[in-house]
Amino acid sequence: NGVHKNYWARLMRTAVVGPASAAQQRIADTIIRIQDEAIALMRPGTPASVVDRACREPLLASGLRETYTNRAGYSLGLNHRPSAGEFIREFVPGVEWVLEPGMVFHMLMMAAGMGFSETVLVTEKGPERLTTMERKLFSRI
Repeated sequence: NGVHKNYWARLMRTAVVGPASAAQQRIADTIIRIQDEAIALMRPGTPASVVDRACREPLLASGLRETYTNRAGYSLGLNHRPSAGEFIREFVPGVEWVLEPGMVFHMLMMAAGMGFSETVLVTEKGPERLTTMERKLFSRI
C-alpha cells in the first residue's frame, strides 16, 4: 500500500525463492494476461459487470481456480485506508453500475498461490495504471 496526500494506492506482486519453474511462469503469465485484458475494458460507460466477467470467466476457464468468490476489484479514493467491506464500488457478479472518468480502483487477481494487482484510474481516454512496478513473476536465482 502507498499513500500520497491521503490518496491510497495498492499493489500486489508474487515472488518465488529461487528460479521460477516453467509451470510457475506460465501461471503468472496467464494471470497477468487475463488481468491486462480486463483492465483494458475499464473505460467510461463500461458496465462494471463486463469488467468483472472479463476477470472472472477467463480465469475459471484457464483451470487455475475452480471457483472465484473474491471481488475482482474495488474503489479507492481520498480517505483513510478502508477496512474490508467499506468499499463504495466493487467488481462482483451482478453489479449494476458503470465506470465514470475519475474513478480509481484496486484490481486484483489471485490463483494457484499467486496474486497480482494494480491501482487503475478511469480516464476519458481509458484506463491508466497508477502503479508502475513491472508486471511479472519475481524470482531470486
